[in-house]
Amino acid sequence: MRRVWPVAVALIFWALPLWAITVRTGTGRPSLEGWCELGWGAGCVVGHAGLTDQGLLLSAAQVPPNPAYELTLRLIPHRTLLFLLESPEPSGKIRIYLDCNLVETVYVSAKGPWWMEISDLPSSGLLRIELGPCCDSLLIRGIYGPCMACPSCLPWFVGGALVGALLVWLVLR
Repeated sequence: MRRVWPVAVALIFWALPLWAITVRTGTGRPSLEGWCELGWGAGCVVGHAGLTDQGLLLSAAQVPPNPAYELTLRLIPHRTLLFLLESPEPSGKIRIYLDCNLVETVYVSAKGPWWMEISDLPSSGLLRIELGPCCDSLLIRGIYGPCMACPSCLPWFVGGALVGALLVWLVLR
């Protein structure tokens, strides 16, 4: 019995980051005020996909691997991501994985535009958005993170401006 407790506590702390992730969805197009686009270079594609003028189109294939978009969280400074999505038909599932562990299954319940917000992401790991059963295609129109104001940058800016002014004064003197 004494050996079971350390193992149980270790398992709880190992799985805790997976429980903390929050996934919300909604239909239509959300307000993008306060959100900044990440760009397609933030992640990589697995399986059958292509970049179109409307976004990244994931398409189901007859052979593995399942089409997915993966993001290395260590390279992204945001703990919340907003995905703008579009589905050609209201069927199928999308699976969300963190480090190969299934975190959430999202059901595609509407045709047309919808969104998915994933919050409380860890600072490292691999986030994978994958087409699940009966989901033939998914268009990712954009991926957004909260725009980051830099209140701690003001002292550096003021210090740089003062040093620059001092250098200009010394040169012109």
